[in-house]
Amino acid sequence: MSREHDAPTARPGSVAEFLLVAFPLIISCGSVSIQLVVDRLFLTWYSPNALAAATSSGMLYWTFASFAMGTASYVQTFVAQYEGAGRKHRVASALWQGIYVSIVGGLLLMASIPFSASMFRAIGHEPAMLQQMESKYFVVLMLGIVPHLIGTTLGCFFTGRGDNWTVLAVNAVSTLLNVFFDYLLIFGAWGVPEFGIEGAAAATALAGISNCLLYMGLIWRKPEIKEYEVWDARKFEWALFRRLLKFGLPNGMHFFLDVLCFTVFVQLVGGMGGNALASTSLAFALNSLSFLPMMGVGTAVSTLVGRRIGEGRPELGARSTWIASIASTAYMSVFIVIYLFAPDVILAPYAYFSRSDDFAAIHAEVVTLLRFVAFYSLFDALAMVFSSAIRGAGDTRFALLFNVCSGITLMVIPTGLIYLYQPSVLLAWTSLTAYITFLAFGYLWRFLDGKWRSMRVIEGANELEAEGEESTGEPEDEALACMK
Repeated sequence: MSREHDAPTARPGSVAEFLLVAFPLIISCGSVSIQLVVDRLFLTWYSPNALAAATSSGMLYWTFASFAMGTASYVQTFVAQYEGAGRKHRVASALWQGIYVSIVGGLLLMASIPFSASMFRAIGHEPAMLQQMESKYFVVLMLGIVPHLIGTTLGCFFTGRGDNWTVLAVNAVSTLLNVFFDYLLIFGAWGVPEFGIEGAAAATALAGISNCLLYMGLIWRKPEIKEYEVWDARKFEWALFRRLLKFGLPNGMHFFLDVLCFTVFVQLVGGMGGNALASTSLAFALNSLSFLPMMGVGTAVSTLVGRRIGEGRPELGARSTWIASIASTAYMSVFIVIYLFAPDVILAPYAYFSRSDDFAAIHAEVVTLLRFVAFYSLFDALAMVFSSAIRGAGDTRFALLFNVCSGITLMVIPTGLIYLYQPSVLLAWTSLTAYITFLAFGYLWRFLDGKWRSMRVIEGANELEAEGEESTGEPEDEALACMK
């Protein structure tokens, strides 16, 4: 008899279950926000140009990486649904297919390195020094893309199974390493040269490598994982690989086009002036304090819905989603108050060691942009919750089409017209706010529509037999639902 991994349990669909799954993920994603905030904090102290270049270049990097990352990370849904269906022997097989996607995707992405300088010259941010800094930051990040992708995939093995305290521990360690290397490599200390913006990128890459190595060590060493026979499942399985691509590619394209829309937005705002880019960069960094922990809530919702779909109990997945929406509303309300009434509290660390003239030039605009953040934060959180619910069931095609159409029509095209005819950071942020608000209502409608309840990504018992797998003796599953 297989042994369950040692983790606290609670009644399915309860508040206690949601908290047990979500809390470590919220803290874990909070540690990622700390990485981003510290990185941007140090770069603000180093140079406003470095801050602007890191945001612009980082967005382009994530645009490139998001497609492979979104595809590979969809392994989490496979793991959750296999775990819910009691098919532990298939969990490890799904993990390995995600690793293969990560390796191939990462190597293909590294082919962009020789063209980095040309890309940023084409974008044309001024001064020319800014373009050079953007290129350097991009290259160093891209050198660490393969272990970053593999680490993301390995983390899905733990989140999909609900072993989120392990994810928290790994992210805590990598966050501490990131902060240490950020300070060491940006400013130089203890005999290490000052690398500036390249040091910030190197610290991020080293944190990604540490994640990968820590997960590998845990999967190899933790005794409760032996029942999954991870190493024995390493063979390439075309049928499962194809199924991962069928559902994961729309998820990856969703990530890619979503990040692409934001990247275009940032580049267009950057064309409105150096201070416009710096203030937008800082506003996004402060927004990450509230938004990145919400990604932990999204991961929890996706895991719980996937598990309930695997068990054949989607109504419990719906209950967990509503619990998450209420918790997210309460969480975001705290930050809304801070953004509106105490912006200088969270701006103080950035101002403390910055050159006073440089920071004063962007301070007032950042405070104004935080009012936009306060308005859309709640809608951003609800969009995350409801989109995670439907994607956890397998409704990735709708998420792709809805996000792309909304992003292009409500954010990219309006911002482009603003850039061409009436450059205004405030008008650009108005279009951004409209886009995020629309997403929340659209995903809520899709969730209430209920098509996700009849979807699943894992194969049925009859399909396993057709593919030459040993039947688990379970009743035949429902046929794979068609995406509408």
